[in-house]
Amino acid sequence: MSRRAVFPPLNSSDILAFQFSSWYPTFASVSIKSTIIRPTPSEFEEYLHEDGVFVPEGADDVAIESSLSDKGDGDEDEDEDAPRRTYAFPELDEKIRECIKTYGAVFPKLNFSSPQDASWVLPASSPLKCTSPADVYMLLKSSDFITHDITRASVFEGCNAPAEYQLELVLRKWYPVDKSREVRCFVRDDKLLGISQRDSNFYEFWNDPATQQKVVATVKDFWESKIRQKWTGPRDYIFDLLLTRDLTRAHIIDFNPFAPRTDALLFTYDNLAGLDGDTPELRVIDSAAHPAASSTAPANQHNMVPFEALALSSGVDIDAFAERHDAMDLETELTNQLAERAKRYITEKGMDPTTAMQTAQAELLKNNPYNPPTGDKCPVNNLPVELLTHIFQLGCQIEAEEEENGPDDGYGDDDDDEDEDDEEDALNLNDGWETDSEDGDGEADEVIEVDEDDEDVRMSSPKKKKRGKLPAPESPGGRPAPDSDSEDDEDDDFRDGEEIEDEEPFFPFQVLVSHVCKKWRSVALDDPTLWTRLRFDGHMKLPAATEWLKRSNGLPLEIYIDATHSHDHPVPDPVTSEPPSFVQSLAASMGINININMLMAQVGGPAPVVAPVQTFNPHDLPPMARPEPCLSAQDVREIMALLAPHVAQWRLFEVTVENYDRMFVVLESLAECPGAPLLEDFGLYHYEQESEETEHFQPAALSKAFLPFHGNAPNIKNAALWGVHVDWTASLSFLQNLNELELAYHVRDVRPTFETFREMITRSPQLTHLSLCFSGPTGDLEVIEIPTLQKLVLCYLERDYIKPLVGSFVLPALEELTLDLADEDFTEFAEQLAGRGKGLSRSLLAGLTRFKIDGLPCSDAAAALVFGQLENVHKLLLNCDFLDEEERERFYKLLLKASPVSATTPMYLPKLDFLRIAGLDGDELQTLVKARKAMKVPLAQLWVSTRDEVDSKDDEWLKKNVETFDYYEPSDESDLEMDDEIEGEEMDQD
Repeated sequence: MSRRAVFPPLNSSDILAFQFSSWYPTFASVSIKSTIIRPTPSEFEEYLHEDGVFVPEGADDVAIESSLSDKGDGDEDEDEDAPRRTYAFPELDEKIRECIKTYGAVFPKLNFSSPQDASWVLPASSPLKCTSPADVYMLLKSSDFITHDITRASVFEGCNAPAEYQLELVLRKWYPVDKSREVRCFVRDDKLLGISQRDSNFYEFWNDPATQQKVVATVKDFWESKIRQKWTGPRDYIFDLLLTRDLTRAHIIDFNPFAPRTDALLFTYDNLAGLDGDTPELRVIDSAAHPAASSTAPANQHNMVPFEALALSSGVDIDAFAERHDAMDLETELTNQLAERAKRYITEKGMDPTTAMQTAQAELLKNNPYNPPTGDKCPVNNLPVELLTHIFQLGCQIEAEEEENGPDDGYGDDDDDEDEDDEEDALNLNDGWETDSEDGDGEADEVIEVDEDDEDVRMSSPKKKKRGKLPAPESPGGRPAPDSDSEDDEDDDFRDGEEIEDEEPFFPFQVLVSHVCKKWRSVALDDPTLWTRLRFDGHMKLPAATEWLKRSNGLPLEIYIDATHSHDHPVPDPVTSEPPSFVQSLAASMGINININMLMAQVGGPAPVVAPVQTFNPHDLPPMARPEPCLSAQDVREIMALLAPHVAQWRLFEVTVENYDRMFVVLESLAECPGAPLLEDFGLYHYEQESEETEHFQPAALSKAFLPFHGNAPNIKNAALWGVHVDWTASLSFLQNLNELELAYHVRDVRPTFETFREMITRSPQLTHLSLCFSGPTGDLEVIEIPTLQKLVLCYLERDYIKPLVGSFVLPALEELTLDLADEDFTEFAEQLAGRGKGLSRSLLAGLTRFKIDGLPCSDAAAALVFGQLENVHKLLLNCDFLDEEERERFYKLLLKASPVSATTPMYLPKLDFLRIAGLDGDELQTLVKARKAMKVPLAQLWVSTRDEVDSKDDEWLKKNVETFDYYEPSDESDLEMDDEIEGEEMDQD
C-alpha cells in the first residue's frame, strides 16, 4: 500500500489545526484547565535552543541581582573562554507564577509537544508537577520531545509552503493522572477506526470483555457527541482521552495529526488503513508477556542517559566523549559495536550466538552511568551550579511533602533485619566526607566539620518514628476531631500495647547537603529558597532560626510553631540503677563514640539521662508530674519577637498549642504586627484535651479578642481558627476573599454573630470550602447564598442548631459533604437534607459526588431517604467505628439493598465506585462486595481500616474481586482525600 494511501496529505494549515491554541478554546469544557501564553518573549525560543540545562535568572524565585549565576562562587575552574549567555524572562516568570497560584501546580507543553521524556527531572511521586517557573524551564530544557516544536522544519515537515508560526507556552493544571485509563483514538475520513491503550503497562482490568465493550461504547459516544461536530481541522486526526474511573465519561488530553510523527501505539498505520467497520477496534496489552508491554527499564531512558554513554567501555573521559558526540551516528555505532563483539566471541571463543550476544551487551553496559562511578573523582562536581541548586530545592520540597503527609503507618518498616552494628551505615556529620574539587585536580575539597558554632545544624531537631498514629484532639462530644493530624498525644500507643521507638537524629536536607563539601555548602548557603521553611517545635535554638532568616534573603517564609510536643519524663525507680541515656544507647548501636553526644547537644540541647520512653505511660503519673510542652509561654514569646520584624515576608503562619497561654502570647504579638501583605495561609489551632464548658470561654482572664496584623493581611486565602477567637467584626478586613474557612471548637460567647459571619461569606466570592465544627454564627439566621461552595463540613453541632443553619444556606454548587453528629436524634435533619434544598429544584444531597459520614443518628426511614438521594455520589466514606450498633447496621445494610420502587434508580448509590469504610470485619466486606457486584454496580476501589478484622484469606479474596483494595490508617483521614484527579470540582463538563 502506498504511503499516500496510508497517510493523507497535510498542508501547513492542517498542521496548525493541531497546535494547542487552535483546538483548546473549542474543547475547553471537556479538557484539562489550561492557560496559553502567547506570544512568548522573542528570546525564549533562543533559550530553548541553547546548549546545556540551566534556568533563566530570577526564575527560581530569587531576585536577579542575587541569582547564583551572577556570582563567581569562588571557583577558579569556570570556563572563562566561552561564557554562557544569560537569559531572564521576568514577565513570563510572573505569568507562570500567576498560573501556579491559580491552579496549585502546572505541567507545561508547547504548541504540540509536552516534555514527558523529562519527567525524571522532578520527583517521581509527582512527575511533571511544576510549582515554580524554574520547574517549568527545567522540564523544557531537559526534553528532547519539545525540539520538534522549536524547529520549524520539523513542524512543517513535508509541507511545500510553511505557514507563519508563533511559539506558545501552555500551562495545564497538574493532576495525578491514572495512566491506565488513557487511550489513543484514530479517526480516518471522519470515521472512528481504532482505540489503543496508551500506557505500555499490563493492567488486568483491560482483559474483561465487559470493560472493553464499555470503553468502546464510551469513546464512540464521546467522539460523536463532543468532538465530531465541533472539530474543524482535517478529517483525518488522532485524539487522546483520559477516561473517568467508572469508564463512562472522558476528558480530552490532546489532538495529533494522522501522520508518521504520531505513534500508532498498538496499531500500525497499515493496520488502520485496513479497518472499515462501524465499531472501532480496541487494542490493549492483554498480558505482561505482550510484545509491546513495558520492560523494567525507566520510561524515556534515552533522555535520562544518552545512548552514547553505553559505549564508554573504553574509559574515555567526559571531554573526549563530548568531542566525538556530534560526529556519532548513535544507532549505527551501537549496532555495529554489538555485532562486531558478538561475532568475535563466536569465532574466537566458540560461544553460541545467544551467549555471545549477552556477553557483548554486558560489556557495552559495564560503564552504564546508573552504576556508581569508579576512581577518585566525583562527577557530581561537573554539574552546573544551577542544576545542583535545583536538585537541592527538590530535596527540600520532597522532605517538606513527606513531613506534611506524616510518617508511614509503620507496617513493614521496622528494618529488624538490618545490622545495627554496621558502622558503614551510620550517619555522623563529623566523618570526613570527601569529594574532588571542581577543578579536577584530585585534591579533596574542604570538609565541613560540625561544631557548636554551626547554626544551621542547631536548627535541626530529632524526629520520632512511631508505630501507628496518635489520637486527635477530642471534640466536646468526646470523639477525635475530623481530618486532624493526631501525632502529638502519645496515649494511644500505650493503650494499644504498642511501643514508641527511640528518637533518632534527624537533619534537614539543606543542612545535610551543606556539610558534604565546600562547593555544596557554598551552593546551599547561597540559595535562599532552601531556608524559607521554619519549624519551631521545642528542639531548635533561636540563633539557628536567626541564621536561617538571614539566609532566606527576604523571600516569602513558611512558619510553623508547634507547642504540643512533650518532654520525655523519667520513671521514678529508686531501686534500680540509672539506665543509659538515649544518646549513649544510640551511639553504641551505631558504633560511634562521644561525637554523637556533641552532635545531639548541638541539635537539641544536653541529652538527659532518662529511662526508655516506652516503659511508662505519662497518664500514670501524678497530675503535677505530667509532661509539659517543650515550648513554654516564654519560649513562644521569644520566638514571636524574633519573627515579628519579618512579618512582611510571611506567606504561611501556623501555630498549634495545647495550653491557651501560649496562644494568648501569639495573639498579643500578632496584634502588634503592622501587617502581613504576603500572608496566604493562616492557621491557629488550640487542641484542648478536656473541656465540658460550652457556654463561656475559660480561662476568662485570657478571653480578650485581638485584631491580628491591625487588620492588614489582604492576601489571606485559607483561614483556620480552632479553639481560637479574634475580634470577628474588626477582622473582616482580612477575613475576606477566602478560598477556605475553618471555624472549630468555639464556645458560644466567643462565636461570631450571624451578621459578621455573613459578611465573611459574601466578601469571599471564591469560597469553595467551609468547615464548622462545634462552631458557627450566633443570633438570628437569615438566608445566605454561597454560589461557589463545593465542600461543606459539619461536625459536633446540636440538633436544634444545625437544622436552621443548613436551612439558611443556598448551595447550588455543593459537591462534597461531611457529617459527624452525635448524642441526639437527627432524624428531622436527615429528612431535611433529603428534601428540596433552599433555592434548588432538587435536594442538597442530589448534587453530591462525595459524601462522608462519621455520625448521623436517625431512623431507618430517614437513612433510606438520605441514601435514596445520593444518585451522583462516586465516593462514600463511612466510619462505622464511631457509629453505634444501630447506625452501623443501618448504613451498612443500605449498601447491600436495592432502593425502593419509588426511587429513581434500581439501587442505592448507583454510581458508587470508591468506598472507604471502617468498622467491618472480613465476612461483612466480602458480603458487601458480592452484593454490589450482583446489582451490576461493582466497587472499583475499597479502602478499609488497618484496625478492622481482615485476615489473610479475606485480604486475598478482596484483592481478587476489587480492582483496588488497600488499607488506611484511621487517623490519616486528611491524607487520604483521594482527589478525583480530573473529576468533580476540578473539571467542568458540558
